[in-house]
Amino acid sequence: MSDEHYLGDGLYASYDGYQIQLRAPREISLEDSIVYLDPGVLINFFKYVERTLDIEITLGKKRD
Repeated sequence: MSDEHYLGDGLYASYDGYQIQLRAPREISLEDSIVYLDPGVLINFFKYVERTLDIEITLGKKRD
């Protein structure tokens, strides 16, 4: 996994070259809560956010 980035509200993100890992540390349990978002799931998540918040998310390749 690449370097982990803090997103806020106790949520961290990292990328392994294919999928994004979201990690939420848990104080009570010894194991963190972890979710993996592959490209298809990530797109579905963006669509959900667009519908729910009535916003448009524009995606494209980052220019160098």
